[in-house]
Order: sequence, then structure tokens, then C-alpha cells
Amino acid sequence: MTTARRGIHQVTCRECGASGTLSIGNPRENGKYKVQDSVPHRTTCSFFVGVQARHLKQKRAWQRQEERANALVGARSTLASGAVNQDGDGRLFHGWRTESKQTSTPYFDLFPRIWMKLLTGALPAGEEPLLHVELRHRMPPERRVVIRLEMFQSLSDTEVVKKPGNRVSHRVRSDNPTPLLIPFEHPGVELYEHELRLLLQDPP
Repeated sequence: MTTARRGIHQVTCRECGASGTLSIGNPRENGKYKVQDSVPHRTTCSFFVGVQARHLKQKRAWQRQEERANALVGARSTLASGAVNQDGDGRLFHGWRTESKQTSTPYFDLFPRIWMKLLTGALPAGEEPLLHVELRHRMPPERRVVIRLEMFQSLSDTEVVKKPGNRVSHRVRSDNPTPLLIPFEHPGVELYEHELRLLLQDPP
């Protein structure tokens, strides 16, 4: 039985001739090793892994987030929501319209134009806008939502937290207190996802 040498090794693929690094980790309980192949194999090589793999993984994460945001308010996914003239990731006609954003940092910068795009798409159609934000700097991700101030006040008697801010941008972040006022021209309120869920289940 051959024992693999742990560490990072410079290797050359015998099949396609490409060179790169091969990382071998600690052995698992089943005796197998975790191996990360960073060799840029040729597309005709049997070891080639398409560059779309990471993109597809990110796409699945987006889809799961959209499904979660829609389930929060009972909306349905919008067909081709990333295409031109689509300004929502989910819609419940004459109910809610959701938009999903995610970031690998502990904050997301919300600009008035993003908020206004959601408002102008939702309100004329008789729908309530909901921005769903996933902060994926750790797992499980932290989930926050932004709704209109008027909608929040119809759901809760709680006073909103007011912090020094401006109308240029608002940073949705993991250490923000909630419910936090967003002082845009058309104000919003930042909440935890679970806080909105509870409000929708038990309105005043």
C-alpha cells in the first residue's frame, strides 16, 4: 500500500502534459486523502473540470436564497429574474415583490438607486417591496431584510432605532441594531429575517 505525501506538490499531468500544484491533506477515517487538483488540465484531458463549476455553485446559493426569501412572504420566483426589465426575484401578485442580494463580507452597501428600483417596480403593481440580504462571511449566513417604514409600522408598534446616517447609502451589517431606520427619501427599516417572519405571523 502506498502512503501519500501530505503537502503541496508541483506535478505534471501524464495525460495532457499540463503542470501545476496538487494539494494532499490529512488522511480521513476511511483511509482516503483529500486532494485538491489545481493543475490547468487541457479540455480534452479526463481530469479537466470545467471552469463553470464555481459559477454553478454560486448560482445554486443564489437560487436557495431566492427560494428562502420568497417562502418568507409566500411569493413565487420570477422567470429569468436576472434578465433585462426584470426587477424582482420573486412576486406574489398584489402581495410582495422580493429582491435577493448576497455578499461574502459582513456588510452590504445599499444605495438609494437599488432601493428605488425595487420600489418603482413593486408599488405601481400593488405589491410590497422586500429586500433580502445574506451576509455570507460565516456559516450559516446572517440574513437581514429591508422593508418600507410604512409597512413596518403597520406590522409593529416598536420604535425604530435611529442612528446618524445619510441619504447617499446605507450599510446593512452584522452588528447593526434592529429595527433600524434607513433614512432614504423613501425610508426603509432593516430587520433580521426571523423578526419579519414573527411579525407576519402575529401582526398587531
